[in-house]
Amino acid sequence: MNPRETQCRHNDESQCPKLCHNQPSTMASANDDHTLMYLNMIENEIWDLNDNYMFACNYGKQVDVSFEFAYNNLQWVSDRYPMNFNAEHILTIESIVHGWRRHFVYYVDWCTRLNEVRQLNMYNQIILTKYRISHHFWLSTAYNSIQASMLHGHLGICLANNCYHPHAEDMRYYERNPM
Repeated sequence: MNPRETQCRHNDESQCPKLCHNQPSTMASANDDHTLMYLNMIENEIWDLNDNYMFACNYGKQVDVSFEFAYNNLQWVSDRYPMNFNAEHILTIESIVHGWRRHFVYYVDWCTRLNEVRQLNMYNQIILTKYRISHHFWLSTAYNSIQASMLHGHLGICLANNCYHPHAEDMRYYERNPM
């Protein structure tokens, strides 16, 4: 069932509420080359973003802020630096936090560039982003961990900050710091 063709289930469009018409699609067809090129362009645009702030984030200090504040103030969460899933360093507690924060900034940058997200009001943008971040994080982490395994031979969970948690079959497994 194509959601674009079935937005209104009434035979007579005059019986369909006006809210059904002219709404952005929430699902894109996998065969939609234009959509795939658009998503790829967005990813390439933000993948290597780099902040040139006069000051760096203080990662050592934990500050509890709301999701809404973090969404609107990404500079408080993490600096933007090029995403790197080469898995050259073993994860530490600090690098897990840094990797998660960097991915959060990447994810919000990505979401806020999507036309469908920008058409929503701020409240709905935050709700959508908030409830999908874990899905995006694990999908991205899984994909990039597989890539690191194939390209560099590292078996484990890779984060965006060039760190990874080695799998028991990885040659660097015993270098990790058991928590």
